[in-house]
Amino acid sequence: MLQNRRMSPRSPSDAQKHLVALYAEVAADLGTLVPGIVDEIRRQIPEYDAVDRAEHELGVTGQYRGLLAGLSERRPPNAEEVDRARVLGQRRAREGMTLASTVSAFHIGYREMWNVILARSSSAELLPLVDLVWTWVQRASSAAAEAFEETTRLEDAARTTLLLRLLNGLYGGMPQGADLESTARALGFEPAEDFRVVVSPSEAWEPARLNGFRRQLSRDRRGAVGYSEVRGASLVTISQGVAAEELVGMLRAHCADVAVGVGLRRTGLPGAAASATDAEESLAYGRWRGSDRVVWFERDWLSVTLFQREARLAPLLQPERGASNLQGDAAEAVGGLLDNGFSFSATGRALHLHPNTVRYRVERWQQLTGWDVKTRQGLLRSIAALGLHRRPR
Repeated sequence: MLQNRRMSPRSPSDAQKHLVALYAEVAADLGTLVPGIVDEIRRQIPEYDAVDRAEHELGVTGQYRGLLAGLSERRPPNAEEVDRARVLGQRRAREGMTLASTVSAFHIGYREMWNVILARSSSAELLPLVDLVWTWVQRASSAAAEAFEETTRLEDAARTTLLLRLLNGLYGGMPQGADLESTARALGFEPAEDFRVVVSPSEAWEPARLNGFRRQLSRDRRGAVGYSEVRGASLVTISQGVAAEELVGMLRAHCADVAVGVGLRRTGLPGAAASATDAEESLAYGRWRGSDRVVWFERDWLSVTLFQREARLAPLLQPERGASNLQGDAAEAVGGLLDNGFSFSATGRALHLHPNTVRYRVERWQQLTGWDVKTRQGLLRSIAALGLHRRPR
């Protein structure tokens, strides 16, 4: 093999012949060199662990064969070699890689190959080739980056069209049909499985925050799919297989204290439509309460549902002595009693009151409202009225 040679200067023709032989030698050794270089790329860019190893090595090998041929012929990359870089850029975009990682992989790979060549020859011989090698790096990585961005734009546009078509079907009261099922499948959803919809106010989301949330949501999770799109006044996130707590955590990590409505997990596309209704009504209830809070339909379903029918139910839920009585000490005592198993002692401990004080205030509640919590009607009206009118302390 040709090893590090520190010899007397060669004539230009001899030096060129020597380098051509060196490039041929390195090309013959690619089978043993490429796995180590791919290891280095993956070590520096952990994101590449998601790329198929055999395909990764094949792509790197193709780049190196082109580079070695170009150096041997003292030329920049030709159209075919630039197209090869473009294909790699397109593939990485479809695999969900980031542009920065894709370009960095090109730079690391060419740097490692240059180090291999440099170790087998003298720097003096290779110095005239530095500009040529840099031309290869620049043109290949630029072609990959352009193809990556073009592919991302086209796929994002196609995905947005599909997602809006799906959401329009769900929100428009037509959550069934072969067309909508095929749209869901095109996005990676299983139409017969469980869906969950989470919404937040669209005005709270600046483009940078929204893009960050979408990138995190699109990261590979086994068996999980999630998308987010602005529809009217809401940022709608529809998911399958993503834990609700994780979704809420991601939303608030990118947009702190944003109000969130969390729909119930429901089955099939009709269930997805119902989950969207859950989420929208939960968000409306949470914002009406005047707090940027997370409202879970599965936890606050009664209050959320009553809120949507408040005008119709108002005659049933008005205390005999006025709505202001829903905010006083008596209301607090009844709410505490409901939260503590109807135990006066437990309620007293929770509210830092003597049990007899709690008992007195509960009796006072009956006097003010006309509702006796020991009866079915009195209990139901108390629960409904407090659910609608109690504000966070």
